[in-house]
Amino acid sequence: MHFLSKYRFIVVGHRGLPSMRLENTLESFDAAFRAGLPAVELDVQHSSDGVPVVFHDFDLTRLAGRNEKISDLKWEELSKIKLETNARIPRLDEVLSQFKEHNFFIEIKVEKFGQREMKLTEDVAEMIINNDMKEQVVLISFEKQVLKYIHDHYDDMITGLDFESPEEVQYALETDVALPYHGLVDDVFEQISMKQVIPWTVDSQEIAKHLKEIGCKGIITNVGDRMMGLME
Repeated sequence: MHFLSKYRFIVVGHRGLPSMRLENTLESFDAAFRAGLPAVELDVQHSSDGVPVVFHDFDLTRLAGRNEKISDLKWEELSKIKLETNARIPRLDEVLSQFKEHNFFIEIKVEKFGQREMKLTEDVAEMIINNDMKEQVVLISFEKQVLKYIHDHYDDMITGLDFESPEEVQYALETDVALPYHGLVDDVFEQISMKQVIPWTVDSQEIAKHLKEIGCKGIITNVGDRMMGLME
C-alpha cells in the first residue's frame, strides 16, 4: 500500500524542516521526522560524475557563496563543501539509507530533458527500487518529460507534476499527484480535483486550512512542525 493512501490529509516537509535546520540536509530531514512529519520533499540532481546529490539550486551561490554549478563538480569535490551552519550536501543514497522507514517526495531537478537527465531519472528510479521503497516515494518534477519517462519505463511508480501555470493543468492530469503553486489552486482545483492535490509552499495556517477545506490531499510547507494539527 502506498503511503499516501494512509492519510486523509498529509503535511509534507519542504526540503525537510528548513525553519529549524538548513534545507536538504541530513539534519533537516532528521528534524522533520523527529517533529512527526509523515514525509519530506527533497531535490535531486547529478554531480558531474553522475552521483545523485540532494540539492535544490543548480549552483552553489546561495548556500555556499561559490559561483559554480553542481553539474560541473565531481562528488569528491561536492562532498568537501561546507554550506551554511557547516552542513554538507548529502547523496541521495545516504538519505534513503539513513531514513529508510520514512516517506519522500523526490523532485528530479532538471533544466531540460536529454540523455543526462534521462540517466538521472533512471538512477533515481533504480535506487528506489533497489531500496524496496516504491511504496514510500512520490517522484515529482516540473519537467513533464521526466514524468513521461517514468510512466513509460517504471509505470508502477507514483508520480506528480509541480506546476505554477494554468496551462500546465493538462499535464498534471497525466500523473497521480497534482502539485500546484498554492496561489493557483482556487483557479484550477475543479479541473484537478480528481487527482491528489498537494500544493506548495504553504506556510500560512489560514491558507493551509482553506486548502484542506476545499479538498486538497495535503500541503508542502517550510514549517511542518507548526502544521501538524491539520492532520488531526
